[in-house]
Amino acid sequence: QILLESGRPLEALEPLRAAVARAPDQPMIQSMLGHALLATEKNANLPEAEKVLRASIGRDNDQPFAWYQLGVIYDRKGDLPRAALATAERYS
Repeated sequence: QILLESGRPLEALEPLRAAVARAPDQPMIQSMLGHALLATEKNANLPEAEKVLRASIGRDNDQPFAWYQLGVIYDRKGDLPRAALATAERYS
């Protein structure tokens, strides 16, 4: 978390992946990993970010920031209907 919040998302990926592997049922850790993957601004990380964010939301649907991040992924992929749906879920 400290690495991510200090602007070093690439360095945060491996510790966060390890944390998700050790605690796969913790949606906030999954959400943070998704955030770090997006913060790298590398399109190659979008599939993994989508996977972990969808898993996170599947465990806890009431996470506005996770919905926001998922909407960003859909927007970057050009999937505007899903981006709109994620935005609606974020505000609901």
